[in-house]
Amino acid sequence: MRSLLGVPAYQQHLAARKRLQTVLIGYSEGNRDSGICAARLAAYRAQHVLTVALHQAREGHVLFHSRGGSIPRGGTRIDELLRAAPAGSVSGVLRFTEQGESVAQNFGLRANAMRSLERAFNTLALATLAVRRGVAVQEGTAFAVAAAQIAAQSRIAWRSLLERPGFYDFFRAVTPIDVIERMRIGAQRRREAPGASGVAAVPAPAWVYAWSQSRHMLPGWYGAGSGFAAARSERGLELLRGAYGGWPFFRSLVDDIEAMLARADMEIAAAMTSSPHPRGWAWRPTSAPSTR
Repeated sequence: MRSLLGVPAYQQHLAARKRLQTVLIGYSEGNRDSGICAARLAAYRAQHVLTVALHQAREGHVLFHSRGGSIPRGGTRIDELLRAAPAGSVSGVLRFTEQGESVAQNFGLRANAMRSLERAFNTLALATLAVRRGVAVQEGTAFAVAAAQIAAQSRIAWRSLLERPGFYDFFRAVTPIDVIERMRIGAQRRREAPGASGVAAVPAPAWVYAWSQSRHMLPGWYGAGSGFAAARSERGLELLRGAYGGWPFFRSLVDDIEAMLARADMEIAAAMTSSPHPRGWAWRPTSAPSTR
């Protein structure tokens, strides 16, 4: 962004746009590639560094949240998304995508639409006021270090699963991805990246949707346990409790993972994996999924 702002032709473009720079923040591909903890922290850090760069250049900005309808794709409640944003990143303007699968839920009935708008405008007003008064919640250094450790360890666990031989075949065997790929509606259409293969070739919306249909809900929780266990071992449980109580980003992350664990159903997942699968893969269900 700093390099772009230094280009004379781009400065002319900004002048024509009344000095307002819009930046899109994505969530879906990061979740598929790194897991929920690492993806969320990466999006949070991106908002922070972009805000700093634009403030230093004295340019106005709008962060455009390109989120999906489900939690792994950034689809938490919009008021929670704003509360969890880095201090200073809220500019008084709110812009976000609303996916087709959540339009009816949030805006299909007049009462629901009014409630959704009330939540958004109320949180936007309070967050903007906090920024202008200089009282927005700042993350503590210890909290930031713990979050970085959680993200790193959870990503290792996530990547070790994705890169395990036979996992992609297992994914195709236990989810209805073959049916989803043939759907010709909205974001579920297949859009493979050139040269991509395996998990990387699966569009992020279809990836999350497939795991939700088998009730594994894998993108919403897998790897988080490894991250939290590492942070608890080295940083202590009290620090994590303090981060949950005093840092909105951390609280939102924990709440969303908890919600995805509650939605996972290992009995249904076991039914989806009861037949033999490639390379000896087998899902061993318990009463509740392990976040390891």
